[in-house]
Amino acid sequence: MTVAAFLPWHGGGCYGARYSTGLAPWFTLLPLLVCERCWTTAGLGQTSRTMIAGGALLALSIFINARGAVSYETSLWNDSPVNVDRQADRVWDWRYPQFLAGLVHPPLRKSFPT
Repeated sequence: MTVAAFLPWHGGGCYGARYSTGLAPWFTLLPLLVCERCWTTAGLGQTSRTMIAGGALLALSIFINARGAVSYETSLWNDSPVNVDRQADRVWDWRYPQFLAGLVHPPLRKSFPT
């Protein structure tokens, strides 16, 4: 709720949710505590499923953060096709997310000038 009070609320021309990065350790701690509880109370079958799910989420996390660290196209996403400060709803558009910039083509414009 506090993040929504800032202008620009989406963090401006940056990669990812800049204002929410301070929450990352807390979002990591809770799943670790849940996994630890599952490992201590469940059998081997449950543990292996938890490990596979955790490994898949870890791989996805590494992919998304690596795209932001090494891909120049993710920084160009802030200004193309429209500056994210002028059209903030682009942050929520899953047809062309920032971490896939350069891998997928941007969607066509909804209207073309005559």
